[in-house]
Amino acid sequence: MRFVLFLVLSVLLPALPAQAGDDAPVCGRTWTVTQADSSLKIRGKQMADDFEASFSQFDVDICYDPEKPENAQLKVVVKTNSFTSGSADRDSTAMTKEWFGVKGFPEAVFIATGFRKKEGGGFEAPGTLRIKETEQPVTLDFTLDIQNEESLGYSWANAQGSAVLDRSRFALGTGDWADASIIANNVTVEFSIRAHDAAHKDK
Repeated sequence: MRFVLFLVLSVLLPALPAQAGDDAPVCGRTWTVTQADSSLKIRGKQMADDFEASFSQFDVDICYDPEKPENAQLKVVVKTNSFTSGSADRDSTAMTKEWFGVKGFPEAVFIATGFRKKEGGGFEAPGTLRIKETEQPVTLDFTLDIQNEESLGYSWANAQGSAVLDRSRFALGTGDWADASIIANNVTVEFSIRAHDAAHKDK
């Protein structure tokens, strides 16, 4: 969103998770992500040198009512073969079974239900991230700014945040790549999302 998010944080759109039953809380307000104004990046270290990469294809489903953040629903689907880092060698290696294994696992998925307000400002979204055959709990920390265009009848939302992932917990970089002196285990996912609510009409 930095691996996730996401891996932060795939923005579009199989439906929101239907894991809840009839008693599930209704979030009440859906948002559509503007792809051109959104990004999902990762930052890591290779042989002690910093590197940055991004995922160019990701879909995001968001249902969020500012009055009831605890009912929010978020689903992010990342196309793992859209990983680019500016290094052809690194990018091709990321596609292999030792890393994302894109032939068998073309998507990574993050699902969260309920946002929590943090003391001092901001939010966190505890959820589950699935990469290949592994699911692990991950919490996104983010800020959220909503601008109401009352005269036009819609709102814009801007969210920015991150999460730190331990790649070894997701079997990312197996075999010789498991050596953390080659690629550091901790990877930071950074995301920037711009979205408008359902009332928005493109002009």
